[in-house]
Amino acid sequence: MNLNQRKELFFQAEELTNSGNPTAAAELLSKLYSESGDNGDFPLVYKLLYTLNKSGDYPRAIELGLKACAMPGVWDGIRQNTAWCMYFHYFKGAGQLGGADAVEHLEKMEAIFPQRQGLHPLPLSVFALLKKHPEFPPVFVIQLCRLLDPFMLNPEPCPSPNGGKDLPSAREQYTSILTRALYSSGDYSECLRLCGETLENGIQLSSGNGIWLLRRKALCHFRLEDLDQAMEMFESIIKIKQDWFLLHEAAEVAFKLKRHSQALSLAVRAAQSFGDTENKIHLWELLRQIVSREKQFDLALALLKLSASIRKFKGWKIDQNLLRELTDHNISLDTLPHFMALRGPIMDALDDMIHRDTPWLTGKIGKLLPHGKAGFILSGKSSYYFRVRDCRMSTAKLAAGLAVRFHLQASYDPQKQRESQKAVNIRPA
Repeated sequence: MNLNQRKELFFQAEELTNSGNPTAAAELLSKLYSESGDNGDFPLVYKLLYTLNKSGDYPRAIELGLKACAMPGVWDGIRQNTAWCMYFHYFKGAGQLGGADAVEHLEKMEAIFPQRQGLHPLPLSVFALLKKHPEFPPVFVIQLCRLLDPFMLNPEPCPSPNGGKDLPSAREQYTSILTRALYSSGDYSECLRLCGETLENGIQLSSGNGIWLLRRKALCHFRLEDLDQAMEMFESIIKIKQDWFLLHEAAEVAFKLKRHSQALSLAVRAAQSFGDTENKIHLWELLRQIVSREKQFDLALALLKLSASIRKFKGWKIDQNLLRELTDHNISLDTLPHFMALRGPIMDALDDMIHRDTPWLTGKIGKLLPHGKAGFILSGKSSYYFRVRDCRMSTAKLAAGLAVRFHLQASYDPQKQRESQKAVNIRPA
């Protein structure tokens, strides 16, 4: 094939590509490539690789690109296009790679097109793989993350396409994935170091996500027996977020510090907070330890029944120690009521216990919010927010003007971003 014929085929391929037919262009260029026998013709390789990429023929593109990448003096653009084809074919698509195959492809990608700043196929491939395989063991997740250079990852949060909250940056995704895996694998010192480095070095995090790194840092201190540090961090966290599991974790730290009154208060707040009763199985077991120490043996027995009932009705394993305790107290699994029937009286008893030295306040329901889940109580010149689930009465009786008595509990106002108080243990006056 003479030079003019080659130029004509190149021109035709360019026209086909520009007209939206890269598949036909790739066939022309493939013919030219096979007939030329010049595998070092990088302009031809680059153009063919581009058209194969555009047409979605990633296997042929990868084969061609890897062959070219083994040649001296290969163009950087060929390396880059080959790596992107590997991302689209092996990682972005619907295919399911095994762990060993994935690592082989990732290492090959890194060898032909080393990670650099900006958008790059290597971190995108790692993130896509981990999203598809949440079951990967922590040690393997750590191995995958170690293929990346975090300082090459974009540290800026990504604007949401729909105008909502910013999305995590690549650097934040990396930190979140790696610290979670480090914690799960028991490498608390390294997890603590990475969380601290991220929080203290001014890395910009997407909205509100710093609190979860702080939580992981607090949990690492707890596991490393730095209990005072852990408690200090949890006290900062629960001023801002009061999810039940955060309160539960803080209660565990307080109990281990032998701050039993604080542990009880935190654990009861966790029990009162939104969350399925069965998901709080370990919280009920912690509460049983706390109230047993307070010599509230009837309440401890009720909590034992609650834990056993959850395991019975959810079909979970009941170990020999629990069975032995049930037998010692003449409790039959067969006659245990459903755990939701047991929960109400326990919550009433816990409320009475933590407020036994606290004076009652009185007031009246000022208003209920339109969604019917919360409202405000007027007491003197003050108005206190309350949640309907904190009322110890029939919700059918709730109405503006109803006289009530209640206790106050520390809370946090997310709108005003400051500490506040809310009404709890609300009963008819």
